[in-house]
Amino acid sequence: MISFLIDPHILTLPSDTAEKITVEEWVDALEAWLIEATNSPYKWFHSTKCTYNLINNQKFPMFEDFRRYGINSKRIISITQKLNQFFRDKNNDEESIIGDIENKFDALGHLAIHKTIEILPNEFIFRQILEENKKRIGELLTTATACKFHQHSFGIGLNIATLKLTSVSTHLDIEVEIETIDPNIQLPTDKIIREKFPLIFSPTDLPSEQAERLDKINNGKDLWDNIHEFFPSLDFCDSVGNALKGLLNGNQLVGSIKKRLLELERVACTRTRGSFDFSQVSGEPRKESESTMNNAEYASKRTFVCPDGQTRTFEWHCSLPQNAWRLHFYPYQTTTESKIIIGYIGPHLPTTKYN
Repeated sequence: MISFLIDPHILTLPSDTAEKITVEEWVDALEAWLIEATNSPYKWFHSTKCTYNLINNQKFPMFEDFRRYGINSKRIISITQKLNQFFRDKNNDEESIIGDIENKFDALGHLAIHKTIEILPNEFIFRQILEENKKRIGELLTTATACKFHQHSFGIGLNIATLKLTSVSTHLDIEVEIETIDPNIQLPTDKIIREKFPLIFSPTDLPSEQAERLDKINNGKDLWDNIHEFFPSLDFCDSVGNALKGLLNGNQLVGSIKKRLLELERVACTRTRGSFDFSQVSGEPRKESESTMNNAEYASKRTFVCPDGQTRTFEWHCSLPQNAWRLHFYPYQTTTESKIIIGYIGPHLPTTKYN
């Protein structure tokens, strides 16, 4: 499900000393987002607590504020009507999409160690002018990170509608150290879950129709049948199709696989020169250990026939959160072309440490 959280910063009144052009840009952005949120086919929501905090601290835009800024009356009426239409509708508050946020993290089987939560770029949090809103946004994003790790609907497809940052970041990078209260949950070795959420700075940046179609695919066969449409910059070995076709409707692995493939697609299509940069890929992308690759039996299990007929050994891999699955890929570069080949998606292959 594609959804959008409205950053409280969009709603926050500019300071009394703000220049006229700053105020005009803020009003234009606020109006554009309100038009989108009140007419969009996607799910839009806001943090009720953050909105109330802005109202109680006189930072939420009201009719008189727009008049003070010199906005014409007709436009003021239009904007305030949309503000009332969206923010008075209980179907648009956070509880409508996640329920009881205070208990959601525990319900997923975790306890958060809040002192180790990191949100980058930190400007996103620091520019929230109210301390209570910084805390609430942190809680929301912490829960969203855990939900995305578990392929819960709140985390999957979550985007954040916001205003431009001074940095060039297009995603929020979030790290949360957690403890599990469910022994069946497999965590990264450092107990830190890492997820990314797209930042949308303008309605023109909204997901495409293709992204919406991909979002609706919930089984491996449909994903494989449309794999080249959704991931044109990737190549796939036939062995991948065999694994995907076995994933039935509702299997949580489908969402995790789509996420990893989208990240690798972005790496492949944005590379200009030099080596591929996998720093924006989740699941700790890494090579196999030397001891594993020196074992002929283990190396053979990572060797697959590629679409060009060549046989290659896939050392690079990243983790999928459910059932200890792995995705193995091969960064292929020559003087004339570069691509990423996906060789294997399936259960953790044996290593010198794991069998």
